[in-house]
Amino acid sequence: MLRAVIALALLAAVGAPAAIAGSRSLDDPSVTVGSWSRGKVPLCDEPSVIRQISSRYHTANVKTWGNDLAIGAVHRIDQTRWEPANPGLIDRRFCHARVELSNGHPDDLYYLIEERQGVASIGWGVEFCFPNQDPWRVYDGYCRTVRAAAE
Repeated sequence: MLRAVIALALLAAVGAPAAIAGSRSLDDPSVTVGSWSRGKVPLCDEPSVIRQISSRYHTANVKTWGNDLAIGAVHRIDQTRWEPANPGLIDRRFCHARVELSNGHPDDLYYLIEERQGVASIGWGVEFCFPNQDPWRVYDGYCRTVRAAAE
């Protein structure tokens, strides 16, 4: 009998937060429901985003192509689209910038910043593409998957 009472008490304690969580919309940025609370997606010109892209780009060039190509300067950073959890629970920010590479050549840079795409789904993640430097079409033709759909 005592086990049954304890089991019912545990079920009531666990079920109450689930009922509350089920009654609120996670599409509302102000909603916080445990680990599913909405995160923050950095802006396109956030220094941490540009640093991450620059570092990963240089590392990929050194390890894949055997050259020392790097991003020299970043100009004209624009947000091309904002998708607040549509569909699903992941906010997405699509961005475009003009960059000057270390060899002096200008190029387009398209990138996508997504919440919950960091290590173990913690924090944000960024995917980027240079249309003229994607011979394997990792991001489809002309970086389609990291560009805004309306672009």
